[in-house]
Amino acid sequence: MNEGKKSPTHPFLILIGCIMLILSVAKQTLAQDVKSNDQGPAHYPFIWSSPDSPYLTELRTRYRLAEKVAGCENDYEKAKVIVSWVNSLWAHHGINTPQKSDPLSILEEVEAGKRFRCVEYAIVVAGALNALGIPSRTLGLKTKDVESAFIGAGHVVAEAYLQDQGKWIMIDGQWGVIPTLNGTPLNAVELQQALADRVMGLDVYSDSGVEKEQYFHWIKDYLYYLDVPFDNRTGIALEDYAGGILMLVREKAIRPEKFQVLWKIGNAIYTHSVQDFYPKLTPEIYEDVERKKAEIRRLFESKSVSGETDLMIAEIIVEGLDRTKAEIVRRQLPFKVGDRWTEGKQELAEQRLANLAIFNPVTVKVRAEKSKEGSARVFVSTEDVHPLMVYPVEIYGVNNIAKVAIFKGLDLLDQEFNFRIINPFGNGLSISFGADWSWDPWWKVGLAYAGTKGKVYSWEYRNLPRRNGQYNQTRYQTEGFQVRFALDYIPVADWEWILALNYQKNGLSVGQSRKEQAYLLAETEVKWGKDQELSLRFGYGKSLSITEPDFQQIEFSWTKTLGQNNSKLVSNLSGGLSSEETPLIYQFKSGGKRGITLRGHQDNLAGNRYLSGNTEFHKLFFDLWGSGLLEWWGIAFLDYAQIVPVGSGFGDVPWEVDGGVGVACAVPFGLLKFEVGWDNFKEKPNYYITFQEIF
Repeated sequence: MNEGKKSPTHPFLILIGCIMLILSVAKQTLAQDVKSNDQGPAHYPFIWSSPDSPYLTELRTRYRLAEKVAGCENDYEKAKVIVSWVNSLWAHHGINTPQKSDPLSILEEVEAGKRFRCVEYAIVVAGALNALGIPSRTLGLKTKDVESAFIGAGHVVAEAYLQDQGKWIMIDGQWGVIPTLNGTPLNAVELQQALADRVMGLDVYSDSGVEKEQYFHWIKDYLYYLDVPFDNRTGIALEDYAGGILMLVREKAIRPEKFQVLWKIGNAIYTHSVQDFYPKLTPEIYEDVERKKAEIRRLFESKSVSGETDLMIAEIIVEGLDRTKAEIVRRQLPFKVGDRWTEGKQELAEQRLANLAIFNPVTVKVRAEKSKEGSARVFVSTEDVHPLMVYPVEIYGVNNIAKVAIFKGLDLLDQEFNFRIINPFGNGLSISFGADWSWDPWWKVGLAYAGTKGKVYSWEYRNLPRRNGQYNQTRYQTEGFQVRFALDYIPVADWEWILALNYQKNGLSVGQSRKEQAYLLAETEVKWGKDQELSLRFGYGKSLSITEPDFQQIEFSWTKTLGQNNSKLVSNLSGGLSSEETPLIYQFKSGGKRGITLRGHQDNLAGNRYLSGNTEFHKLFFDLWGSGLLEWWGIAFLDYAQIVPVGSGFGDVPWEVDGGVGVACAVPFGLLKFEVGWDNFKEKPNYYITFQEIF
């Protein structure tokens, strides 16, 4: 029976051999250069507390700061004394947070034995220098993947303005370090440029024995995005704080709105100007505080498009691309320069860009801000992903190859492997391949191309090697192949439309009889999703054989999630109807997690009509640090279905009722599930380990 049987994995020897060639062509360039301008007067309304304010006076007096720097000849010498002192106060702890985030409160907790993060080092360094009359501020450093990194995407240092040198310098309290070039202290932009250019003379001031190579290797990735607060006053009441940050962003880089996937970066003004970021300071920084607070408030109001209905789009800026051509992004947008800006167009643009599945889903966004002329500037963030990306969130210490091994390794538990090489040439074309070596084997290759207005064109060839199966106590044998052409389209927000044409040819043997079947199957499917999910699919199968009849199909699905926070109820109702002439290979099939979901069954039921549903109750029992980054849920589920064989009615077959329990680990954009299901609660259980992608 197995003579002449071909291995389903042979074509992959060629494909896998080509991957290295494909990836050698794919490029992901990290732009390292940030052009610096000469410093000028402050363009933005920065605020500082006067050194004579009651809070800074108490800080200076209680910790005898003036005595510590009494022998210093200039501001730089004072900065070195302060960073060494603060660095020696406690050993770094990456998680602990203080009860209050001001220097005096932090120092009081340190005296009680507490240890804190880089943020607290920076706050104390900046506060101490401000108390000594050296204008200082905290500086947030962020990696390129600040939005998609799971952890480790940020670091915080202090910056001080040296009046006697007329320049800003970076001070890292956690490391006890000030970077220098030929003896001159550097700010963060100067350090980034020097590291990118690999200039000679780079060094660090350190009183704690830090090696420069160690520090520069560690700090370099954090120098991609820089941000500072507008309000740098120390020890003020929270309600008096003006808020907001100024973020220095490289040209063509995305404008981050999230930190480490989940946390919102609020009230940010973005700039490419180093002059704006590093202004020359004068004694006016201590004056007109109320006026400056009002200016900061007006600054954010002047850029907001909320509630605006008559703004015309004056400029469209595409950000974040290293490999993909910007034109691919522009042709997805439902607007152009000269059109009126609306939130509906924003939502549709984001959904179309996400549907292409070639950009990082964590960072895809479309935003608008009002310009001085009263028009709208639209920023489109579409960050390229590595061609081998299988999970969009960056995990510290786990590279793309390791993620492939982890996440695709889960496929192997189900005797299946699927892989997609994402847009390797930057032209919108992705390549896919896969294989299944279970009782229902196949192998496939495919292409997908990003068209216009959210359209994705795809082609797939699937080989169906000879296999033996059984449905409804009838044994059969099939072999053949299938070719599929499809268009996936987002016409309006929240709606998806799929058109497909399938050609399938196969031989079907049942007992001693054998049929040669060839069908053209035209399908259309409409999906809607917002607070619930609906889908409706129609199919018409045209037989290319005079001995086989045509057939029609219709299928629907509805899913609703209720509850939030610690408990959820997920319900689904599905059904399908197909004509009596529908051949076995196109009938509705059930069992396991394929086809009609019955997690206690193996694949063994087929019919031309069905009605099914499942209900899952999810209960949260662990949330790492209360962050939502790593949640563990307990699951109880109930699956039920009637699958009606051809020639029978719903009253002729019993309900199949399966149930089970499981555990799910919810991570951003994914759900790892461990489930066990029983067939009608009495048969031997089936076990499943799956990773459910949400991107």
